[in-house]
Amino acid sequence: MNRQIIFTPEKEASRDLTYSEYSSCKQSIHILFQDKGLEGYEFLLKAYRAAISAYLSFHKIESPARFLRTLVSRFDVLAREARLAPSEYQNFGAHIIVNTGRMLWLLSSDERSVHIGSAGRQVSCADAGRHLLSEVAVVDSGGQTELFPSSIKDCMRLYAITPPADEDVDLVIGCGEAERNSVFESLRMLSPKTAEPGGPLKQYIPLKYLNKKVIAISLSRSRDALETPVPRGIPVALAGASHRNIPAITLYAVLIATIVLALFWGAQKLTGQRPEREHTPAMESRIAADSHLGAAAEEAPPAEPEHSGLRGGGAAHELALLWNRSFKSAVTSSPAAAGDAVVFGCRDGKLYALNSLSGEPKWNYAASAGIGASPAVLGERVVCADYRGNVFCLNSGDGSAAWKRTLPGKISSSPLIVEQKVIAGCYDGYVYCLALGDGAMLWRFKTGGIVRASPASNGSLVIAPSHDGIVYGISLGTGAERWRHEIRIDLESSPAVSGTRVVMGGPDGTIRALDPVSGTSLWKTTAGGAVKSGVSISGDRVYAGSNDGHLYCLSLETGSILWRFKTGDIVLSRSCVFDGIALCASYDGTLYMLDAETGEQLDAYSTKAQIYSSPLVIGDLVYFGNNAGGMYCLRIVRKSAV
Repeated sequence: MNRQIIFTPEKEASRDLTYSEYSSCKQSIHILFQDKGLEGYEFLLKAYRAAISAYLSFHKIESPARFLRTLVSRFDVLAREARLAPSEYQNFGAHIIVNTGRMLWLLSSDERSVHIGSAGRQVSCADAGRHLLSEVAVVDSGGQTELFPSSIKDCMRLYAITPPADEDVDLVIGCGEAERNSVFESLRMLSPKTAEPGGPLKQYIPLKYLNKKVIAISLSRSRDALETPVPRGIPVALAGASHRNIPAITLYAVLIATIVLALFWGAQKLTGQRPEREHTPAMESRIAADSHLGAAAEEAPPAEPEHSGLRGGGAAHELALLWNRSFKSAVTSSPAAAGDAVVFGCRDGKLYALNSLSGEPKWNYAASAGIGASPAVLGERVVCADYRGNVFCLNSGDGSAAWKRTLPGKISSSPLIVEQKVIAGCYDGYVYCLALGDGAMLWRFKTGGIVRASPASNGSLVIAPSHDGIVYGISLGTGAERWRHEIRIDLESSPAVSGTRVVMGGPDGTIRALDPVSGTSLWKTTAGGAVKSGVSISGDRVYAGSNDGHLYCLSLETGSILWRFKTGDIVLSRSCVFDGIALCASYDGTLYMLDAETGEQLDAYSTKAQIYSSPLVIGDLVYFGNNAGGMYCLRIVRKSAV
């Protein structure tokens, strides 16, 4: 017994696009294209039409994986024709499911909004165990493509989902963590209706808490259901037919609906109007806030001094270029000091060491894949990790390998060295502790989701946020859990620890402080957009960047906002604070130098490319990379007071 329900917003108009068809008793396709603020809505319509046309052109889909990969290639061509900017790719909300009867194939641009319900448990696709699904590469890039997409292919994930035998499975597609439980509850409350010949293929149910369409698919895996020849809602006359045998009137209806959509869009374009839709504060400012923003993030932030990206007159400090070097791929890794060198990873798969004064190369180490993690340095040891799960330790003098250990998942978080131990978070959901001397495994700790944030430590505990929405306090010595703090949202902001506070951000826009000893909540403050940057603590102040384009400065004691500074795009890098100066890098390609006390701008340096790398300061020199493959060294010129 199969059924599909489309939950729709009760009050808001929606431009989301859905399509479904049961071509036989064993095969069906379900399509959801969501309007997530994409600038080129015409592109969304064309991609939607291309998906349907491709499906209808097949007599039978022999290889769902090949079919879905072909669709992704077609989407890429359409994106180039529409001149869609790379920054817009992550707003492409597409989900396509092919059901073969025994297996589901899912192509999704946002696996965090796809949820699987089985055996009374609901998890997002990204956190589901390998017994339920396995990821099939759309394209093998070996990079951190989910953060830095250069094509539509980089934004899409392909999964093969194998429902357990004799167990019902529900798929909910298109909602975030906040709505997930409510949608599953609504699904359970709906009594199944017996399919009548000629009955509807799908049901539409309005829900007041939704602002986008959500597809729910129920699959019964019981023996009786598997032997039932007709899926729910399909006329008996069509059982066992391929979609080419569907009456012509059905195909004409699809064609007419597509033409009507196109004409409707054209009319809106000519009149300069677009249908109303909900906007977050970040959309209003043209800076993309994360799609997981909750109601709290939509509230106006408390009044505090705000500064724009305009340079104040009579600046006492300036940024001057000392040198810069170019590489073939993005430098998203943050540099670290190692003797007279700066070391950093590159997405070309190498760890580089440059002379800190001249920028001349000293050595490089070829890893097995791109490097997004930032190196950790202790004495003569440099530790880093690549996207293929390799943690490696090098000698800082010549870059020779001391040891390498391969972990069973991708690594994008940065390793931490504390007490002669290396702590690394991994996409397999574990936090690993290795010996700095030889890489031997000391312990590992299992979380319920991927670990993308870089762990922190107060010397006795490891603080590790996970994508299962839980912050874990783990004993550094034994790997035992000391406490957990449940937030129930995806956590990827790297925390900072100082004395009696551990502070981190969240995709709901919340900046929160916990007690590092007990994990209890001390305070929470809401920014105007998702907070995915690493957090910095300096003295009695906290600094955190947001997807609303601001750098926030908060009181470490109370969490009250002291000031915020507006940049031209999202802020994902960790700020560096020293000697009364705060350095903030933005996706607008600019490094801003601010007065750490007031938030006033002292100077700025533009690289004309997005910056994810966090700045490093050595004396009066500043080092950072950008997504165009540049590594920069700037000198802070301190002017004498007049």
